[in-house]
Amino acid sequence: MNNEIIDGSSHEKHKLNDEETKISERLFNKFNEYFISRKNRNENAGLYFSSNQNVDNFALLLNNSNSEIKNLIKPLGVYFSLDKITDCDVNNIYESFLKQEHVVIECTPDIIIEFSYMSDKNIFSVKKKLYEELGVFECWEINTEKKDIIVYRLNDNKLKFSSTYYPGDKVKTPILKGFGLSIHDVFNSRIPLPD
Repeated sequence: MNNEIIDGSSHEKHKLNDEETKISERLFNKFNEYFISRKNRNENAGLYFSSNQNVDNFALLLNNSNSEIKNLIKPLGVYFSLDKITDCDVNNIYESFLKQEHVVIECTPDIIIEFSYMSDKNIFSVKKKLYEELGVFECWEINTEKKDIIVYRLNDNKLKFSSTYYPGDKVKTPILKGFGLSIHDVFNSRIPLPD
């Protein structure tokens, strides 16, 4: 099933195309490289989950009551800080995720990453509002057409526009010390040299 439940309503989730799958893989690899570099310094930086074209591998179960599933979200990727991992026991879930088993995470991540689709702007707005209500620190919106990433950061309990990152830029976040995600690496693109 490739549907999401958002505010009690079912919505068909966009299936990742080949380019989006490659972006998802690159993001996973970049977060993994960062985590390995931190581990080599005896620092635990957290965990990152990402979507994949062939496997409906994870979903976030957010802000639900015991009797009703109100929000079952399937973002492109999510990052959990060490504090969240400890509070939510995400480590056991991560082991299943790495085995490509389907996992449902009942914990609010620190960062949520979504693709931007013109046809889904209203859905993205509803999801962003849910994320801010739950206290997600950052939401990254990836636009494959413009080859940019827009970052919204929690400020005064609202996810507000923070910055747009373009080719040549690096996405940085205060919750990942020393982390820098090159837009070139995300889109596997290079700026053409002038003649």
